[in-house]
Amino acid sequence: RQFGLEVETGLSPAIDWDANVVQSYFAYGDWANRRLLDLIAPLDDAALDRSWGMGIDTIRKTALHLADAERWWLKNWTVGPTAFEKAPESTPTAALEAEWSQISTERNRFIATLDAASAQRVVTAIVGRMSIRVAVIESFIQLCGHGTHHRAQLINMRRHSHVTAPGCDYSVWLRESSGVQS
Repeated sequence: RQFGLEVETGLSPAIDWDANVVQSYFAYGDWANRRLLDLIAPLDDAALDRSWGMGIDTIRKTALHLADAERWWLKNWTVGPTAFEKAPESTPTAALEAEWSQISTERNRFIATLDAASAQRVVTAIVGRMSIRVAVIESFIQLCGHGTHHRAQLINMRRHSHVTAPGCDYSVWLRESSGVQS
């Protein structure tokens, strides 16, 4: 609020639960994250930590932020309100890849336990000095959109380095996962 942003702390109307849609949305995000991890894996520390003045500022910080958000939401869903913890900024890409794999496996296990009622369960998340209350399903949508937003920043950082990033759009994933050739 001090920056002129207002976070809605009331509950939204219920979003219909469709396990296949949710699993598909996260499968897309995992696929796109894998593509970007492959793109940044060969980078040295200087390239990973170069300031870009956009998003979370560096390739490494942005990639870590994506994993931090996934880990944070998983804890909010399964443990309860948890402060947002950041991985060390020196985390190597290989460690990030291993963590992402573990987080996505645990997240997918959690999703598999849900039904229409439990997807509407309200969780509390601590955001700075305030807390927000959201339905689990609503936080899924926010988390997936958050990933898309920051992956776009990573792609732009690589493009500014004159590197062609692979297509990470949902439509590319749909074509590739269905076996349709462009």
